[in-house]
Order: sequence, then structure tokens, then C-alpha cells
Amino acid sequence: MHREWIWRGHRVRYTFTAAASSLSPSSSLDSSLDSPLLLIHGFGASVRHWRSNVGPLSVGRSVYAIDLLGFGASDKDSTVYGTALWVEQLFDFVRQVIGRSVVVVGNSLGSVVGLGLAAKHPDVVTAIAWLNLPDFSAVSLPTPIKALAQPVGALVKRVITLSPIFVPFFRWIRQPAVIKKWVRGAYVDETRLDAELIEILSAPAFDRN
Repeated sequence: MHREWIWRGHRVRYTFTAAASSLSPSSSLDSSLDSPLLLIHGFGASVRHWRSNVGPLSVGRSVYAIDLLGFGASDKDSTVYGTALWVEQLFDFVRQVIGRSVVVVGNSLGSVVGLGLAAKHPDVVTAIAWLNLPDFSAVSLPTPIKALAQPVGALVKRVITLSPIFVPFFRWIRQPAVIKKWVRGAYVDETRLDAELIEILSAPAFDRN
């Protein structure tokens, strides 16, 4: 069930699915088996990306999923986006909405944010599951190259976002047909690339802001 939570004046969408059944008594030996799951989506995704996972995962425990600020149906207001912001969003969500420690399940960017939550606020995380991590191979570049790449990258980003080509480029890249080509490599089973998935990935890019 989709719900709304107001965080620092922003609308945030999340879902809650109650446990479908009770765990066996022996499961109580591990406190992590009693904790709700908190699903954190990857870049460009949302709570709807977990549409095939929530049902099976809710057998034995409750499941929460949340749209990080700037993604899905959550607000896309002008702010400084990054792991630090999303870690604080999740920390407040766990305290204010869930009310107990959680098992964090992250996909790609969600894995990094979940790791940040566990590192900064270990009291609210009982376990972490990484479905996969972003490709950090660039961090193995020699130090001089990395030192040069950072300011150049910042300049390129500034030029692109301020130039008249950015809006047409963004309008092109958010088209469902373009997104389908972009994500094809992430799916071994291409039957998963159905119309619903493409709509899930493309619709938020048409939201206000």
C-alpha cells in the first residue's frame, strides 16, 4: 500500500506490507530475523521497482520500501542531493515511521545509501543485504588522473546544465524507448522489460521540477 510521509517539508512516498505469516519460534534466536525489511531502490528507480519482490519477502516479516528524495513519487525539490541527504532521510524514516531497527536491502545506489545508514547510525540497522553495488572501478585510477578528473568533471557538469542543449538532451533521454535501450543490459531475462517497468523508470522524469 502506497503511503505518504512528510520529511523536512518534502512529500516522500513509501509502501508498507504486513508480514503474511509468523516466523517459526526458533527464528527468534537471531534478532535480525524479527526486524522489518527496508528496501532501498537504485538510481532512477523507485518503490515500484520492487513490485515482484515485496510479496515473497513479506512471508514472515513486514516490508517497507521508500522513494529517496528526488526519485519515484517523492518530491524533486531543489536541494543538494547525495548520500548524506538520503542517509538522514532514512534515519528519520526508521525512527519516525518504522519505530524499530531494520534489515536494509539495497539495490545499486540503494546499497551505498544503506551502507551509509549502517555506518552512521548502526543502532537502527540489524543487517544489510546488497543485491549489487555501483561500479566503483574509477576509484582505482592513478591519483594524478583522479585529481584532474574531478575539476574537469565539475566544469563539464556546470557547462552542460547551464547550456541550452541540456533541456532538449534531458527531454530526449527520458523517453521510454531510450530508457528501454539503456536498461536492457541490466536484465538477463528480457521478458522483465515490460511496459510497466519502462513506465516505472520513465514517468518520474516527467514530474514537476
